[in-house]
Amino acid sequence: MSQTFTTIGAGDTVTSSRSVINDNFSACRSSFSGTSAPTTPTPVEGQLFAKTDTNVLQVYTGSAWVTIVPDYTVASGGLVPLTGGTMSGALAMGSNAITGLANGSASTDAVNKGQVDGRLLAAAVPVTISATGNSLVWIAPAACSISDVLLVSSVATTGSSGSNYYTFNVRNVTQSENLRSAVKSTNGAEIGSETAYALALDQNLTGIAQNDVLRLDVVKTGTPTDLSSARILAVIRYSVTT
Repeated sequence: MSQTFTTIGAGDTVTSSRSVINDNFSACRSSFSGTSAPTTPTPVEGQLFAKTDTNVLQVYTGSAWVTIVPDYTVASGGLVPLTGGTMSGALAMGSNAITGLANGSASTDAVNKGQVDGRLLAAAVPVTISATGNSLVWIAPAACSISDVLLVSSVATTGSSGSNYYTFNVRNVTQSENLRSAVKSTNGAEIGSETAYALALDQNLTGIAQNDVLRLDVVKTGTPTDLSSARILAVIRYSVTT
């Protein structure tokens, strides 16, 4: 197929220029198709070129040939439509972000960063409670927010009163901050056997940094049920923020 567009001179007749005119029409009708971009005459901005060895359609920008259709032999020219469409291979983002992604719902859907950050996670750590003690319970695996810390004991406390009780607080040792504004007391509120006892954290719950160390501070007053030999788990509920 012709890839040249020949200018007809002022003195040329229609008869003598018939083959040139036909070649020019053929070149235009075929988008100057060939295996290499046309060079004669010099391409003009907006000129099309169908590259037959790779089946791509290109347009001349005035300085370079740019692909506008990656494969003109398939439906939609190998382009995914703005609405719908199915990929036939891997999608390489070239280090670019996907933005405005809706929340995934099906098991095969992609999820966005907000969903990942907002998922509630939990860590369960065995602790020992004695008359007075400070037990290191957790090292934050990532920057996170803590929603609560629960205690689950194999033994129930009984007889908690104004003179017989445990008090608890959770402290971020790394940042020297308590996660309760005042201690949580079992005074009148027993810890049930195999039942979660919430410490109801109320301050400094956000801004937990990776590798921050949390400590459970326990003070025993009087003679509540002895939990020193009970099997106790501290359950930390948190969500990752980065």
